Amino acid sequence: MRQFAIIGLGTFGFKLATALAELGCQVLAMDNDRDRVQEIRDLVTEAVVLDATDKSAMDSLDLVELDMVVVCVGQLETSVLVTLYLKEAGVEEIVVKALSADHVKILKLLGASRIVMPEEDMAVRLAGSLMTPNIIDHIPLTPGHSIVEIRAPESFWGKTIRELDVRAKYRVEIIAVKKYVTSKLNGEESLDESQTKVIPAAKEVINHGDALVVIGENEDIEKIQKL
Repeated sequence: MRQFAIIGLGTFGFKLATALAELGCQVLAMDNDRDRVQEIRDLVTEAVVLDATDKSAMDSLDLVELDMVVVCVGQLETSVLVTLYLKEAGVEEIVVKALSADHVKILKLLGASRIVMPEEDMAVRLAGSLMTPNIIDHIPLTPGHSIVEIRAPESFWGKTIRELDVRAKYRVEIIAVKKYVTSKLNGEESLDESQTKVIPAAKEVINHGDALVVIGENEDIEKIQKL
């Protein structure tokens, strides 16, 4: 079971901590806001009130034993100090939420394992999904390559993945088939996770309303989007 520490329980940190806990991970959540810690206490493995800029208090937690520590604090100076303390303590995997381009530069110099800018990342994903009407979600990987969730074209309905042979025809790979259902009560559409197939079998049939998660070059993915 993977073990994480989340430092800073703002909107991003709180959601990340609870999402990891729901996935079965052990999560230590910490913040200097007592009310915020009390709010999350029953949703994670452990929650503590802590000033992360107090080096001795940080050292007492022995965070080096965890798989990863994620720094989600909202002040640049605090973020830098906490990252520095974690590096000095010997924590190997440090993920930090950055606040600006300059913040990113500082974090790289400090040796953060990964740096995320949630608002920028979400803006890029949203731009990708808005670009074409049938795109549900868009995750850039490397320049020119993406993971995209798209509505299955009508020409795909009723056919198996083997019959579609998208790898040969379009040079993309289907890595998941998501099943969406429409509520009879209010007509709203929702994902049926129980029927979603990750790494689907070749015999999986694509039906009306399904979504395909595909990976490949952007130009090749666009060919399917236009079908």
